[in-house]
Amino acid sequence: MQFKLKPAEIFITPACFILDEYKIDKDDPAMWLIQVGAKIDMAKAMYLKVAGTYYDFANVTGNSFDHSAGTNSVDAAGNLTQDYDSLARMPNWGSLSPGRFPWWWHSVSM
Repeated sequence: MQFKLKPAEIFITPACFILDEYKIDKDDPAMWLIQVGAKIDMAKAMYLKVAGTYYDFANVTGNSFDHSAGTNSVDAAGNLTQDYDSLARMPNWGSLSPGRFPWWWHSVSM
């Protein structure tokens, strides 16, 4: 979903990912997220993009994953002990490279 308000473009991106499939009598672990941000045109060939993302994990605690490396916080049975909900931020600056074959390059500072 995008909204254009000169000189910015505001975007909202929701998503849901099923992390593992269990039997019908057990809830499947999932990751829900929402990202909200803005892209601001700074000049004809430059922009700044900033965004924040919230990750919400459901039905993760007490489960183990088949293809896990076992490097997260687990109990003696190998089941996850944490919920892992988190926030992330992302600044991004981009510029169009001049020349015969122009291309965009990006810089992420965090």
